Amino acid sequence: MVGMNLTVLLRADCRLMLAFVLALAWSPNAGADTNWMGTTGSWYTDGNWDSGAPNSSVNANINNGGTAQIGSSSAFVSFLNLGQSSSQSGLVSLTGGSLTADDEQIGVAGSGTFTHSAGANNFTASGTLVLGANTNSTGIYYLSGTGAINPNLSGAAFEYIGEGGSGTMNQSGGSNSATTIYMASGSINTSGNYNLSGGTLSAAILYIGYQGTGVFSQTGGSFNISNTLSLLTTGSSLSIANAADTAATLNNNGVLTLAGATATATAGALSLSGNYHQTNELDIGLGGPNAGTDYGALTTTASASLSGTLKVTLTNNFIPFNGETFNIISAQSRTNTFSQTSLPTFSGGHFNLNYTSTGVTLTAVVVPEPNTLVLLGMALPFALRRIRNGRFKAAAT
Repeated sequence: MVGMNLTVLLRADCRLMLAFVLALAWSPNAGADTNWMGTTGSWYTDGNWDSGAPNSSVNANINNGGTAQIGSSSAFVSFLNLGQSSSQSGLVSLTGGSLTADDEQIGVAGSGTFTHSAGANNFTASGTLVLGANTNSTGIYYLSGTGAINPNLSGAAFEYIGEGGSGTMNQSGGSNSATTIYMASGSINTSGNYNLSGGTLSAAILYIGYQGTGVFSQTGGSFNISNTLSLLTTGSSLSIANAADTAATLNNNGVLTLAGATATATAGALSLSGNYHQTNELDIGLGGPNAGTDYGALTTTASASLSGTLKVTLTNNFIPFNGETFNIISAQSRTNTFSQTSLPTFSGGHFNLNYTSTGVTLTAVVVPEPNTLVLLGMALPFALRRIRNGRFKAAAT
């Protein structure tokens, strides 16, 4: 009950804070505006803007489908808005230097794209990055190379990936840091996607599917969530492959997938320093004998409370031997069990699911085929005769 009340309060605080931020962004006193007039050109060139290049007290709007390039020195802006109406779009390319902003809305009501391969995207205290701000909007952020998203951690630094519309973060390199990340936060109709294939992600809190559908898909890189990691809606998912990640508390009301190894990738592993609480589904892939590298594994130094579904699949053409055991969940303590399970079979065998006081294990059971038993039965008398003859000969000598 305490956990439920805390979640409700957090959601209410989030909505109030978001309303304040958006109201401030659209306030006529928030600062003067300058609008991008160029096609593809330098951010620093006054002639590319209708009121000159922006500074820290000026709002910058890019709505004409053009691309503002930042690549050599420092750039400043109060509020950055890309695609303010449903028919408008705007792009920013950060390849060096830095951009410092109070708030950035990538796709306000239309579409916005931010590509970031080097340099730093810095936020002031209480800064906010929004991808897909309003209904039917689309915001996409591409983070690669050595690019870094750096919030002012002395304040509240928020990322909204799919706030009122659709937001996507594609990270193949670089680093992304925040205090709190909300994926699909606005309503049940919003969607937020995070595709992590390289680089590092660090945050205090990560909500996947805060109100709508959040999908976090990892095929590389790493993340560290120092406080709370939550899948809040049943349609939301977190899949980890080719990576070993860390977090504190994990609340799984969606689908958590820890993939098994493939021919080109290692398994997915997640280590927690706090409690694991599951109400929906955990999917585990078995691709070999080693935890975390061949098969998906969840470990926590605290408690694991289980419910919902466990689904296990075999990957990498892996066939276990009889009696082989897989520690898929390791905890200081375990309470409750899965309400339903889906375990694979393989040629001549199946798995037994075992609950212990400190986790969950799978044990392979291999039953010899009937023909094999017949051959063994036929060979046994000859083997016994050879043993007897050997003993008689040894006694005679």
